[in-house]
Amino acid sequence: MSVERPPEPWRSPWLWATVVLALVLRLPRLANRWDEVALAYSAYAAPASEALWAGRPGDAVAAWVGLHPPLHALLLAVLDGVWPAPALWIVLSIGCSLGAVLVVGRHAGPVAALVLASAPLQLQDAAEVNNYPLAVFGVALLVATRRLAWPWFLLGVGLASWGHVLGLASAGVVSAHRLVWPVDTRERWQVGGGAALLAAPVVVGAARLAGQSSTFAQPAPDWGAWLELVAGATGVEGLVLMPLVVLGLVWCRGGHSAAWAGVAGTYCLALWVGAAAAHQRPYLGLLGPPAAVAVAMLVGRARMPSVRVGLTLLVVGVCVVRSARAGWAELDTVRAIQADLSEERGVDLALHQSGPGDVVWLVAPALRADDDKSDHSAVLWRLSPWSAMPRATVDHPAFAFTDWLWGQPRWMDGRVVHTSTELDPGRFDVVVARAHADGQRVVVVLYDHAPATGLADRVERAVRVYGPAAHVVPRDPGLGDDYVWVLSPPDPTRARR
Repeated sequence: MSVERPPEPWRSPWLWATVVLALVLRLPRLANRWDEVALAYSAYAAPASEALWAGRPGDAVAAWVGLHPPLHALLLAVLDGVWPAPALWIVLSIGCSLGAVLVVGRHAGPVAALVLASAPLQLQDAAEVNNYPLAVFGVALLVATRRLAWPWFLLGVGLASWGHVLGLASAGVVSAHRLVWPVDTRERWQVGGGAALLAAPVVVGAARLAGQSSTFAQPAPDWGAWLELVAGATGVEGLVLMPLVVLGLVWCRGGHSAAWAGVAGTYCLALWVGAAAAHQRPYLGLLGPPAAVAVAMLVGRARMPSVRVGLTLLVVGVCVVRSARAGWAELDTVRAIQADLSEERGVDLALHQSGPGDVVWLVAPALRADDDKSDHSAVLWRLSPWSAMPRATVDHPAFAFTDWLWGQPRWMDGRVVHTSTELDPGRFDVVVARAHADGQRVVVVLYDHAPATGLADRVERAVRVYGPAAHVVPRDPGLGDDYVWVLSPPDPTRARR
């Protein structure tokens, strides 16, 4: 198989215009995804970070996040070691999402870049503090480097494999696809041996997880609901493009078809055996790069100029419409955050009532599943995501940063801030005792709680023993008022009921 040289300088104005569009569509996500969920997701990187900075690289590499290889967690660990600002976590993901657009566009042209740049699934996941944008970038690089010299190809294999298990499967299929072409013995050893060495640690980790019964504990898929989810996730415009994707995969067979088959086949198998759940929409995003290349290949190989022009106009029109729709929705969310910041909230009172070293515990329920990435919160925007927010600890043998009931504490603006969807009395008592022993206040804020039946009563019972000074900040009647409790040292004559 002949190989191509690395790409020459990227000079296409249409490609760069598409990359600028991709950046414009993704930047609002930086604002809209700085919320409590971002903090919760970042906690998954704690085991890898602790092992890495403790000088245990073997443990760091073995620190998988659920079914996900540790590369993203290791990158977050490095960022936290340099400057633990949440904005950098989000910028890392946006950079990966933009990188996927650029790589796909340089490989298959501006049409492919435009399809990926405007895809709803890519936009929804572009700023997530998890491994999906990195995994999409890995799959994009895998597709784009399939016919390049072996060092470039192995770079794609490594990123795809270490980004996600589905990327590992895609790397395996694409590697096999490359090796079935006539190649000399040296290249066969370089490509096959290099890919095997890069993927081996991930294969070992995946095999270890496959031996655990909990790996296959997801409910049996409802295929009708799953198809409805796919249709909703891609949108009307995506459904228009879907026939072009299918034709491009079948008619223009190549590395993109192999990558798509690797992701899709493994994903369906994972659904079937219960390793993945049908509602976990982000898995679908890994199909984006090969699908975008398939559309571009179909358009570019149309023999009749009129058909080529017609297909190009159709694809561009669809992408412009969905870009406008997505951009307007993101701006609406930005405006909602700005409006919230102009009002007094319970968190404002808590920050005013607390000082350096004090503990602030923010409690808010998860009002909707985070799979569609449509929720947002302005509460944490009272604290700049560009500021350093290193992890804090609780002096207790049972404390684990990844245990969300401890509130995953971080130092923010001189305070130790916990965030959780519940207030566990046992863990809360430990935190309060440590703070009061050091002469620090503890301020609890409950907000956006009305839809969560009984949450206000549970939090009130947890704080009652401390005889707190209670404050109410009137709010939206649908979400409930904000409650703020400033805790004084406990009165032993009171008992929690």
